[in-house]
Amino acid sequence: MGVITLTSDFGIKDHYVARIKASLLKLAPSSTVVDISNQVDHFNLAGAAYLVRSTYNDFPENSVHLIAINNTLIPLHRFIVAKAQQHYFVAADNGVIPEIIAVDSITEIRLIEAFKPQSGFHELDVLARAAAHLANDGPLSVLGAETHEIVQLQSRKARLSEDASHMEGEVIYIDHFGNAVTNIKKADVEARKNDRAILIKARAHNIHGIESSYPSFAARLIKDTKQRNAPEGKLIALFNSSDYLQLAIYGSVPEVTGSAQSLLGLELGSRVDLLFITDSISR
Repeated sequence: MGVITLTSDFGIKDHYVARIKASLLKLAPSSTVVDISNQVDHFNLAGAAYLVRSTYNDFPENSVHLIAINNTLIPLHRFIVAKAQQHYFVAADNGVIPEIIAVDSITEIRLIEAFKPQSGFHELDVLARAAAHLANDGPLSVLGAETHEIVQLQSRKARLSEDASHMEGEVIYIDHFGNAVTNIKKADVEARKNDRAILIKARAHNIHGIESSYPSFAARLIKDTKQRNAPEGKLIALFNSSDYLQLAIYGSVPEVTGSAQSLLGLELGSRVDLLFITDSISR
């Protein structure tokens, strides 16, 4: 029995996701189909990659990850399967797979030639059938010719300044709570911090330091304010469970009190700067 995950920008209003799942269940009835997310922002390859990258290792080896994002606008009009770290990634050749996993970690890439577009619903005609084939333990080799070429997007990694004084990042995903996830990674920050303080700039807002967790932030607020409960509405920065820098409003309810997205005016692609500064400057 195989596992197939589904990530798409189809949303939950329409029938598209149901049709893909129906096809998967018909073609691979023993498989378990799991949604990673079907509410990725339209055509947001970086956001889709972030979600799959943060999730795929939680699934068993040989799981198949179907990514249905921006399939009708692919430059080469081809679909591929990549095998990496004992997982399969099925998608259009539009750059999303190298955003999930580095090209040098990919052990094999195959064109999907065994299944052809028929109805104009490529996710159904091509991607779902290829995913089901793999979930049924079908050999990768029969799907199509091996290729060593794959579309790669222009780098969306955070950039370190020449003098190593700051990192320039951007918002790549906004979650259900309106928290803004950036492309600044914990490992990169820790490798370059060198005991310096941190200042984060997002539009007109400054955030001093990165919190270790929500509970520790709340405990410090309680201690500082001498209140029974931590006051809500404070802007904070912390590394999320996927180790990406995230900007949030503590205890906010997006529809009522606002969120980091609405209160800071952040959107996909908004610039976020992380500055490494000495204590004398921070004061």
